[in-house]
Amino acid sequence: MRCNFSDINDVYRILSDDSVFYHIVDDSKKNPESALMLAHNLITTINTYVLRPRKDSLFIFTPVNHITYEMHVATIDGEARKHAVEDARKAVAWMLENTKAYKFIGMVPACNRRALVFAGMCGLKKEGCITNTFMKDGVLYDNLVFGIDREYIEENGLCRQI
Repeated sequence: MRCNFSDINDVYRILSDDSVFYHIVDDSKKNPESALMLAHNLITTINTYVLRPRKDSLFIFTPVNHITYEMHVATIDGEARKHAVEDARKAVAWMLENTKAYKFIGMVPACNRRALVFAGMCGLKKEGCITNTFMKDGVLYDNLVFGIDREYIEENGLCRQI
């Protein structure tokens, strides 16, 4: 499930797919080479976990500190997208079992409706807003901060529902 440097081509393939790339980049990164740079940075960053429960999906956990991880999700349209919530729960369950993770956060641009709905389906709750921090097609948008912690996951059986 965990990726390593030898998986960089698959990570790049997923991040640069048309059904993913447009939604994850802002105006400063419109060229496809930025997906390759992002893939390299994700895999080589110390303590970042890149999990791939399915061929066409990635769940990326970047440490904020030793108990908090920022979560990023990339799924290509098709089979992986159909199982995205189930796979997110599997990825979070893996993190809870294999790391000291307690809290997971994610910043979702307010213009990314698909990601906003997905965050809610996974049980994440809106915790805040960082204004004017994402530019898409020349328009500034807020980043909404979503979060979920181990206690809430366990109380609501979110990882047992897989």
